[in-house]
Amino acid sequence: MGPAGATQHLGLLALLIGLQCMVCASSGPHIGVVGAGIGGAASAHWIRSLLGDQVQITVFERSTSVGGRTSTTPIGNASVDTAFDQVAHHSQYIRELADSQGLTVIGHIGVLPPAIFDGRSLVWAESPWWLVNLVKAVWRWGLNPWLLQRYSAQFWDRFSAVYELQTQGQAYDSPEDLLRAAGVYDDSQVTLFEAVEAALGEGGWGTDLFKTEVVGAITRGAYGQTSLQLNALSGAAALLAVTDPGGFSIEGGFPGLASALLDSANASLHLGAEVRSIARSPGSDRLQLAWADAAAGGGAAIAAQSGDFDGIILAAPLEGSQLDLAGVPDLAPRFPRSFVSTVTTLVRGRVRASYFGQPAATQLQYGRVLVTADSPVPFSSLAKVQLAPGQPSLWRLTSPKTLSHAWLSIVFEAGWQVADATTWAAYPRSDPPEDFSPFLLARGLWYNNALESVAGSLEAAAMSALNTALLVKRDVKARLDGT
Repeated sequence: MGPAGATQHLGLLALLIGLQCMVCASSGPHIGVVGAGIGGAASAHWIRSLLGDQVQITVFERSTSVGGRTSTTPIGNASVDTAFDQVAHHSQYIRELADSQGLTVIGHIGVLPPAIFDGRSLVWAESPWWLVNLVKAVWRWGLNPWLLQRYSAQFWDRFSAVYELQTQGQAYDSPEDLLRAAGVYDDSQVTLFEAVEAALGEGGWGTDLFKTEVVGAITRGAYGQTSLQLNALSGAAALLAVTDPGGFSIEGGFPGLASALLDSANASLHLGAEVRSIARSPGSDRLQLAWADAAAGGGAAIAAQSGDFDGIILAAPLEGSQLDLAGVPDLAPRFPRSFVSTVTTLVRGRVRASYFGQPAATQLQYGRVLVTADSPVPFSSLAKVQLAPGQPSLWRLTSPKTLSHAWLSIVFEAGWQVADATTWAAYPRSDPPEDFSPFLLARGLWYNNALESVAGSLEAAAMSALNTALLVKRDVKARLDGT
């Protein structure tokens, strides 16, 4: 073996030793986290906050970057979110986590008014004059907008109990237990259509039109599903984002939040690591995690690695994964589900106002356009992306399938250009009455996505992460106490 070969061999040996030490040396309980998205990063952050330096945290991420389903693309000198572009302003945990890391939160309240499109014209176009909006809304939909706002506010009053329970340090083994304690479990067992019918009544001026044009447009834009499909728990949260409008994003994109949280947790981060199996260690309560590393050696897979952990958090959807859990004999039942795929397309250019039934010579004056439930158009929403002054206009479109060049040429004036197109597993497919996988899969094995699999959002991921961290604290305390 020549000097170059010897150097390469020693380098690989050092890497293997380093990986082995990463999962064996610890002055206290060792917690593994599978997934470095917002949920996994928040779990690591809160475990460190709750337990301090008495635990070691190792995070495994299959891809070569953190952020999970959040992602960004460079546009000019800015990083633009390509998946989750903003969260509702009532997303308390996401805001608190961003503030804790000193990240800049960008508000999106009142930038440009919204509109609703039925495929032919704008059936609703918000005016800057509140009195004009009042008259238009009553004329078209009667009192239904205010009835819906009352329903959303009452839901939020009940759902906010989750924050209070978690502030008190309450931890729950299943989402069902958590939601029952907060008084919102029943919302997961009915469709949004049923809940809205109860709130609005079955008749009345403009009720049916309101359900199609407003409720249908919101659920189509938010989850890619209809009110007949969506459970009322997810649906009410989507309605709240519109009836109590405003949202925020994070400067530099949401993946930056995941990165900052992992840094603050002082977690050992292992990128390019595909976790293959988790099994109960022989004669022990510990869990053995096996993974293959594809990040080393120029992308070529190296020999599988393994290590023992006192606890493991699964912070990525089990659906579609190849993770083998057969070696955990006390595994609780799970309820897998499919996900709704969404295509996010970023387009530079000027929107053709005439497509939306507006005068041809004008610019589209609305910052977000939703689409009614019964419209045959191929997209679900159109929104203007806020960029620095002087930047060319950038629009974000969401759709269930890739938008064709021919269709984009109809919607945008000559000179348009696709800056990015991303397909992602956006949200779980709702199917009320919902069954929940548990947070606690087995002793020392927790599932972050148990709640998010029914109520998909970054806030739900953070809420699950805190519950899981509280469960870890409970388990570590029990182990240290010998119980």
